[in-house]
Amino acid sequence: MTDSADILTNFTTALYSKFTALTAGVHNDFYNAVNGQLFEDKVPAGAAFPYAVYEVISAPKEKTFTEEFREIYIQLSIFSSASSSAEIKDAYAHATALFDECALTMTGGTVLRMYEINLVTMTEEMTVADATETIRHYAIDYSILIEKT
Repeated sequence: MTDSADILTNFTTALYSKFTALTAGVHNDFYNAVNGQLFEDKVPAGAAFPYAVYEVISAPKEKTFTEEFREIYIQLSIFSSASSSAEIKDAYAHATALFDECALTMTGGTVLRMYEINLVTMTEEMTVADATETIRHYAIDYSILIEKT
């Protein structure tokens, strides 16, 4: 069996691969909606809106007599500075179309399920380039069950 840390690394690699995959030479709609910007844990300084960030929230182990599972909870956050909510709603729709109940191929485990369990929408005031902007933030929580191989 693979190490637990490898499961997290392999899962995040699979998630990012799903995000960047090309179909007939074209990126998916979520990739395009966030300008190809999906970051793990932290946004680099100067990143242009819109963008997305994901982080692992928790990853408890589950064991049966012969199998080991990992239930991973991630939060996928989408940020937009557009004056209307249309841009972030569009990105959210594309994110859920790409990731909710999706198939992921990963090393060291089999993804049994991945689905949205919660959505929190926020509007925040943020200082960007010496000015205050209104930023829309959608935080999508996902539950992923992986059987270790």
